[in-house]
Amino acid sequence: MNKTLMILMMALGLWMQGLGALAQNPTANAETILGKWTNDDKTRTIEFVKKNNTYEAIVREADKAELVGKTLITSLVAENGKYNGKIYMPRQGKSFSCTIVLKDEDTMMLTGKAGLMSRTKTWTRVK
Repeated sequence: MNKTLMILMMALGLWMQGLGALAQNPTANAETILGKWTNDDKTRTIEFVKKNNTYEAIVREADKAELVGKTLITSLVAENGKYNGKIYMPRQGKSFSCTIVLKDEDTMMLTGKAGLMSRTKTWTRVK
């Protein structure tokens, strides 16, 4: 085998190895979600914090004082460019599955799902 072909094959192997590492860790920037976020009508501010290997969202400000300090989102895990976990809905008194997708560093789409129904809200990072 000539030397140039061998170098190309080695380079291709290293490149593919790098792609494999990216595929195994698509959430290298998972901590981007950390910090305070507010909903569209600015009636609630939540703060994402890291808890062991997952993330949680705690209510820091709300139009209903009894919500302040409550953990609304739990068991949030980053995978494949989104976050999956559980969201507690105070009105229903139940937890449902949720998905968060960051549109950019300062905008996220939070979707709560109950059976076949889902609802998506936009949240903005508090600066």
